Amino acid sequence: MSAYHTVVSSIIFVATLGMCGVARAQRQDSNAAAVDAIHDAVLEGHNPYRRATDEPISGDAFSPECQELLAEFNATPHRSYQATGPTIQTSQGRVVPGLQRDRARDDLLDTFREKCMH
Repeated sequence: MSAYHTVVSSIIFVATLGMCGVARAQRQDSNAAAVDAIHDAVLEGHNPYRRATDEPISGDAFSPECQELLAEFNATPHRSYQATGPTIQTSQGRVVPGLQRDRARDDLLDTFREKCMH
């Protein structure tokens, strides 16, 4: 019986090894296909991250309005927080005030981008 088990174990081992080789070869082929697709797209000049050049630029970053927005943006503090009404109890049992981040700086930046960069 031990010779029979040895033969069966050897067959299972060889079959498993062969399946691993097939699986690895398939992954390499799919990887090669992806590399080929990227290579072809680069040669053709396709880039999904490039901005379309036919979009008109409506804003002028050097206009007085844009410069005023930029100066106001630079004058606001980087991060400021305001305490909100209800307090929060932490898992350790401490009571801390609820905080909310002031979004004025982000709003100014969004306004600047909208009016002056696009």
